[in-house]
Formats: sequence, structure tokens, C-alpha cells
Amino acid sequence: MGECVNGLKLVDKINVSIGQDSKSNSLIGVLDIYGFESFKTNSFEQFCINFTNEKLQQHFNQHVLRMQQEIYTKEEIDWSYIEFVDNKDILDLIEKKPGGIIALLDEAWL
Repeated sequence: MGECVNGLKLVDKINVSIGQDSKSNSLIGVLDIYGFESFKTNSFEQFCINFTNEKLQQHFNQHVLRMQQEIYTKEEIDWSYIEFVDNKDILDLIEKKPGGIIALLDEAWL
């Protein structure tokens, strides 16, 4: 994320606000669906696009995969269970109030 806020990159500002060690190699990962654009750093706009993709992935997992598996079980259809990652923790990290990233950013710039 390359969007500058008061001279700091947005991700740096978030890391500072949550007490992230500046020497850490850890980062916040959000689904980035492969496309035609490849940026060395992403803007806040790209973060929002990727966040939306995470929301869409969760919706797909809940309403297609999980519900379909429930139907197979109910109808006693022979099938193999398919595991998929639940991204609720990532979404909570970003959007949950009062401690999510978006809520913290909103509070910091009020």
C-alpha cells in the first residue's frame, strides 16, 4: 500500500498505531485476485478492492460451498468433504468495530 498519510505509508501508520514492531517482516494479507495490474505498492483504493474480494469470497464460501454440502448431506448423496478456509478472522481484523483497521483509521482521522 503506497498511499501516503502525513508522510507515512498507510500500512506503516496502521502498524505504528497497533504497536507493530517496525523491524518485523509480518504483514497484513488480503486476497488479491490475479489480474492484469501488478503494482510494486498498492494504494488505499487497491486495499478496498482487495477487501471487497475477501467479502465476495466469504459470501461464495457460505452460500455456495457450505450450503451445497448441507444439501448433499441432507439428501444422503455420496460425496467427499471439501475443506475451505474461512476468512472471517481476516474480515474481522479489517471491519469489526471497535477494534478493526477501518474503525481505527476512522477514529484516528476524526
